[in-house]
Amino acid sequence: MIALPLLLALAPPAVAADETERATLVLVRALAYDRALPERADDPIDIGVLHGAGRDSQRSASAALRSLAALKGVKVAGLPIGAPRDVEAAGLALETQRMEGLDVLLAVRGVSEADLAAARAFCGERDVLLVSLDPDHVGHGATLAVQAEEGRLQLVWHRSTADDQGARLSGELLAMAREVP
Repeated sequence: MIALPLLLALAPPAVAADETERATLVLVRALAYDRALPERADDPIDIGVLHGAGRDSQRSASAALRSLAALKGVKVAGLPIGAPRDVEAAGLALETQRMEGLDVLLAVRGVSEADLAAARAFCGERDVLLVSLDPDHVGHGATLAVQAEEGRLQLVWHRSTADDQGARLSGELLAMAREVP
């Protein structure tokens, strides 16, 4: 446990794979607290992982994809998780075909503001929930994210983004999460 904060301090922009995997699991668990998920999602829940072209972003996406692949078939809000999809942000306009049918788009660190804005527009047009492993994305398109604080993972959320995306987050989740302005 002591090594994880030290590892994160030594490599601030890079997120350790094990932390990314844990954060992905926390976000998937948090999806169960979105009362709109059964209305938004088909069977199975299709989750895409959005990443930038940079090496750290690709590593983070690989770890998130591994976590999601291990959860294939596990039920969240009564619906099984499907095979995750890899979506590169650098060609977001070209990747929209791969994004069709998604229920949730998970952005990782290294997605640019322009690509995040394009993802937000895509998600808004298609009733896709945008969540992130980068807390800086919350309020800039992502409804919910996971933030590492003192070696612990903390959920953060943004009220107006959640409302815009049609998320109906339960009081239980909101009691555990920190709202960001």
